[in-house]
Amino acid sequence: MFQPPGTPIQQEGNIFRRLTGDLEAGSLFFLLDEGGLDTRSPVPFELRVGAEHRINAQTTLSSEFAVTGPVRDRNVFNRSGEIEALGVNLGAYFPNTTGRRTTPNAAIGAEHAFGKAVAAGGFFTNISAAPNLPETSDRYLPQQISVFGGSIAVGIDTKGYRLTLGAAGFFGRGEALAFTVDREANVRSYRRTKANRSALLIYIAGALSVAAKGAKEVQKKYQEKRPRNRNESAKTATRAPTPSNLKPVRHEPTTIIALVWCRSGGRRESA
Repeated sequence: MFQPPGTPIQQEGNIFRRLTGDLEAGSLFFLLDEGGLDTRSPVPFELRVGAEHRINAQTTLSSEFAVTGPVRDRNVFNRSGEIEALGVNLGAYFPNTTGRRTTPNAAIGAEHAFGKAVAAGGFFTNISAAPNLPETSDRYLPQQISVFGGSIAVGIDTKGYRLTLGAAGFFGRGEALAFTVDREANVRSYRRTKANRSALLIYIAGALSVAAKGAKEVQKKYQEKRPRNRNESAKTATRAPTPSNLKPVRHEPTTIIALVWCRSGGRRESA
């Protein structure tokens, strides 16, 4: 699958910025609330290739590889004259930049059936598209944290239902910018820090095989009916729904329980 770069038709955004504090021993209050402003939200090209291989009747292996293209570095919003005169950003942690780099990503998974039980698992990557961060900066830039994760699940099929117990998690490490204030020099800036991000999801889910269960009910009702004569029986037989001519089995998933644990943090990098 190839997705070409997006072509914007109309892009608008709103800015709300309120700033209070002391600036050079004086009081400062600034409020900006504007709408209908021109904005940039580019969509890069994406190339995605996937494959599936059935090793045997019980085991299936699948993989996917993707490449996302770069984006030129421009402002999401152009700073207004008032903000430009004060020399402040649109937000302390708002990355007012569209710059992105080319990133590859991959995912691989496998599924194996043990009778009525099915085990599945896989690994994936989410490489950050943010550019490399400088040691210091006067504006906030997107954090660069690449994530690696995996998932595993075990399901049991019984009487038209599937009960699944699974877990998915990821861990990422990289860099981010932290806002710092030098009160003596009255200077506000950002310094590069080490950052990490992790999460774990444990879930129990159920799925109902609608078509399989419906087919059994239709077959049972049909067998209970007695045709009045052979001609009617022949006509009815050609129109009678049977499990072989019904639609493929469809599962209706329903999440029963989900537990989520997330963690993120960082530390200042020594100069």
